[in-house]
Amino acid sequence: MSGYSNNPKAYYNQAEYTSPSTQYQHQPTQPVIHKPDDASAEGLPPPPPYSASSAPIPAPSKQGRSSADYPKYGSIPAQPGLLDPVRDTSSLGGQRGLTRNPSNQRTEDLAGPSSASAVPPWTVTNPHIPRDWQPHRSTSRPLSTASAPPLSSLPSQSQQQQQQQQQQQQQRSPSHNNTLSTRPIIGDRSRPRRSWSLRGWDDEDEPASRLHNHNRDPGCCKKWCKYLFLAILIWLVLLKYSDIIRFPFSDGHIPQADLECDHRPAKLWEDLPSKFVLQKDIRVVLKGRISGGRVTIHPARPEDDGQGSIQTQIRVASKDPHITDRMTYVLDRSEGSLTLNMPLSNDCIHLLMDIYVPPKAQSIFVRMENVHIQSRGQITTKSVSLATANAHIRFVQSNWRGHELLLEAQNGEVRIEGDLEADQRVQIHTSNGALVVGDVVSHQGQVKLQNANGQINGRRIQAAELVEIMTSNGPIHLDSVETDQLTVESSNGWIKLNEIQGDNLMLKTTNAPVNAAVIAPANVQADVSTSNAPINLHMPSNFTGGFFMQTSHNKVILQDALAKAGHIKYQINSDQVKQGTRLDGSTADDGRVSVVSSNADVMLVFDSQK
Repeated sequence: MSGYSNNPKAYYNQAEYTSPSTQYQHQPTQPVIHKPDDASAEGLPPPPPYSASSAPIPAPSKQGRSSADYPKYGSIPAQPGLLDPVRDTSSLGGQRGLTRNPSNQRTEDLAGPSSASAVPPWTVTNPHIPRDWQPHRSTSRPLSTASAPPLSSLPSQSQQQQQQQQQQQQQRSPSHNNTLSTRPIIGDRSRPRRSWSLRGWDDEDEPASRLHNHNRDPGCCKKWCKYLFLAILIWLVLLKYSDIIRFPFSDGHIPQADLECDHRPAKLWEDLPSKFVLQKDIRVVLKGRISGGRVTIHPARPEDDGQGSIQTQIRVASKDPHITDRMTYVLDRSEGSLTLNMPLSNDCIHLLMDIYVPPKAQSIFVRMENVHIQSRGQITTKSVSLATANAHIRFVQSNWRGHELLLEAQNGEVRIEGDLEADQRVQIHTSNGALVVGDVVSHQGQVKLQNANGQINGRRIQAAELVEIMTSNGPIHLDSVETDQLTVESSNGWIKLNEIQGDNLMLKTTNAPVNAAVIAPANVQADVSTSNAPINLHMPSNFTGGFFMQTSHNKVILQDALAKAGHIKYQINSDQVKQGTRLDGSTADDGRVSVVSSNADVMLVFDSQK
């Protein structure tokens, strides 16, 4: 061992390693060939010459030949690079017949030395060369599969026989061949390439059927499970924050009072009698704070024998066990008055109250907080005054007739269903909620609808003296208005009045359009204005008086249904300002109309008829 060199593998080249050991004898084994290049040419017949199929094929020699007879077998010819400008392109026609399957090229390497010139072996394992790259192929002309291959690449008769035998074997066992054909060859570039997509890594050479399986519908079961999970999650959120999230009763339904608070069961306040019998007017006032509740107003029942009553239930679910000691009530049967005194703290106190109005009652007065108020059935009381805060009011009457109607809801919605006729006044106030009315008539007084941060919608409003409709940050839409004096005012809200009959009109808004039609009288006094929005105003066709129209950066448009010459006289006639008279209306008793806007068109049309 001392004679060995510094090379640690030099031991394997010594006789001590290669010679048989004295302890045992090595059995001769057949050498394993791992690569085609390691195969020896000894004992093999020479390869057939490459010639046309019509040429005679000499018989193979019986003498074995060595690798020395093929000095160029396995060699790589020098080839110019793909970007070499001086490389020869004359052999393009001869290279078009090359196959694209790299596995076939590896098979040709074993057939003979001349197959080495088809595809160099270094292109098989080089990852920087495209999979379908062919030597001497121009990038400007595609590889044609219909061109004839060169004579040197035509198979010989023995190769044709081998191919026929392979085809017969494939026909006998198609399933086995298909299985082997889809299996990638180790060390070959015929393995499928992978690319990244949104669903992960995909094989580019994978069959279309398998790729379709990846993109197919996951199934309705998974979809329904996902939707069910989302529904349960939303339900849990609404259940958790149900005390904070409150929805308006747009469908006319007022929610019932809660029976528990903070998962504590509510207990009935037994000190308060459940029923009070009344004979005349009704007055109910709540002082302090409660969590919520409902008050329902009914007409007296036939079985009550003309008497009214107040039926009340108050439930408490507070953490303070002594909170009922601070809860009191005051009842005056002669006056029909009930006052509830509640603590000022925001404890869990809920109210359920039903008021049955006796026929002799002349007035109903209810003041609540955090309690919804609604009416059911026909009420004949002459005066109705209902007020609440942080809750809604729903007044449902088929045809209520009385002296006055006062409704007020702070941070809530007011909805009136049915016709209302009052001798004196109808006044409705709300904020942060919609105000919806039907037909409202005041024969001798006025109608006032006021809102803040909400819309106002109505069918017909009629008053002898005044109709005042005001809101902010919300639209106003009325089908018909008839009064002596009309005031409609909004901000950042659209004004739309389909029919107007009035002597004095004022329509005003900002940053929103105005659409109105005045049908009478002929000498109406109208002022219409807005900003940064258009105005479309229709006046009576028999209007007599003066007009003034103005805008900025846009046009004023005047149209007249009468085609008489000279019925309109202009004092100022420009694109942005028009002023003049119509039908010689210049006296004090004649009408007047003023339409002013900015940054939008203004249109005035005299065509309305009653």
